[in-house]
Amino acid sequence: MSKFDLLKQTLLGNLGAQIPFSVWKHHPEKDRTPEGLAEEEIAFHREFDHDLLKISFHGRYAVVDWGCLAVYDGAISGSTTCASCAVERLSDWETLEPLDVNAGELGNQVRAVELVSKYTEGLVPTMATVFDTALVADKLCMGKFTDYIVDAPEVMRSALDMITDVVIDFGRAVLDAGSDGIFIASQHSTHSAISERQYLEFVL
Repeated sequence: MSKFDLLKQTLLGNLGAQIPFSVWKHHPEKDRTPEGLAEEEIAFHREFDHDLLKISFHGRYAVVDWGCLAVYDGAISGSTTCASCAVERLSDWETLEPLDVNAGELGNQVRAVELVSKYTEGLVPTMATVFDTALVADKLCMGKFTDYIVDAPEVMRSALDMITDVVIDFGRAVLDAGSDGIFIASQHSTHSAISERQYLEFVL
């Protein structure tokens, strides 16, 4: 049974002797170019032969084109952080402009998906990592998203609408580039992160 059929049958509830598994990780430093990320993801899959390949872009890919400076500080998780953020004060939200998702850092991720897909086509299903709008906003302002939605809800609604359009465009671009699906990453879907009212108004 192919990995595609195995995953499909499992999702339909038809469990057999073989249970599909997936594993993923960051690839620090090497994940900063399309070629480097693709090489690492392909090598990782050849080593573990997992049944679903999640393409793991670096942890600040979504905010670099807006002006954040992404760096790898040696974290064991392999994730990046921002040495400086695009949003440092309230007025910065109003200066953010829509992005071309096929250019810049976002375009690099789309290109990486294209390269990975040359290997995975017909072999293993893929998911490209797409951050939800709230997570992108949080990374833009060094984790102060919840403060801003309390202090300036109208400004944030406008900014979030624009970010959402970019997120949607990016999701479509990675699918067009060959990804079989999308892994939506969210960090604001728990009561410890945000109130239910704020979640319904600014995240969902």
